[in-house]
Amino acid sequence: MRISLWPIVLMLIVVGATSAAFAQSTDTPPLDNPTVGKPTAQDAKALIGTWSMVERLGHCSLRAVVVFSVREGRVEGTFECMGRTVGLTDIRVDGETVSYRRVVAGERLEFAGTLAKNQLRGSTRASFGELPSLANRHKKKHTF
Repeated sequence: MRISLWPIVLMLIVVGATSAAFAQSTDTPPLDNPTVGKPTAQDAKALIGTWSMVERLGHCSLRAVVVFSVREGRVEGTFECMGRTVGLTDIRVDGETVSYRRVVAGERLEFAGTLAKNQLRGSTRASFGELPSLANRHKKKHTF
């Protein structure tokens, strides 16, 4: 019986690159001066809160916490994964459609999805492909 190691090798490369990207990220907006999104608090009322997100990378996944809040009437957000927190930019809410961007070690990642009650489902686009993403809302603050 012959077993192919190619899927395992590919997974290790993607996870290693993603881990290194989060560990070396220096070009993201500082947390004490977060990037403010365009929608108003009223537009994004259903989005505000803490979300537990899973992004699928082939046979493995990344777990993250995404937080949307309101500051001075504008929506802002952060994305925390593997001990690193980056600010979200270009936060957009159009009805049930949500999108935002984040930059990690020069890699621009763009999320687009649909908000339905307590679930945010979509995909994150990166230079190496699409990552299916699913987030569930938390009623209280979530920590890893």
